[in-house]
Amino acid sequence: MVSVNRPQPINGERIMIWTDEAVEELKRMWDRGMTTGQIAKALNVTKNSIIGKVHRLCLTCLLYTSPSPR
Repeated sequence: MVSVNRPQPINGERIMIWTDEAVEELKRMWDRGMTTGQIAKALNVTKNSIIGKVHRLCLTCLLYTSPSPR
């Protein structure tokens, strides 16, 4: 199982450090159609961290690339 480093408090903030391997695994699971909850469980992180990373990687943009029929 791939996992990211757990967030460590720095000056009262929680910083998530993603490994390259975890990002690639996230992309593979996203491409397979897994839910954010399933991915979070597999990577041992929160669902919100998955949602944020998916957004920052623009993986959600891929869902809306084709124009809707009019």
